[in-house]
Amino acid sequence: MNNSEQQGLELLVSYISRSDPISLAHTFDEVPGIEGKVTVMMPPYRFAHGGQEMKSPPPQCGQHTAEVLREIGYDDAGMDKLRAAKVI
Repeated sequence: MNNSEQQGLELLVSYISRSDPISLAHTFDEVPGIEGKVTVMMPPYRFAHGGQEMKSPPPQCGQHTAEVLREIGYDDAGMDKLRAAKVI
């Protein structure tokens, strides 16, 4: 390990060993289409600027499927075939 790697490791260890609490989860009270609360995991680290922030809940299963399939070239007929085959 060279000197800069050693310094980087020491800096990382000094930040990890701090006693600052890091929130590992965020709970959304209202999520469209879902009854009750939804809790999502947060990354177990914090950036110097303040870290991760959850502004909206994660997407629902299949929420972006059509958009993604369109981006890779599927048209409505192609997506209908995938739906009929229960692929999506």
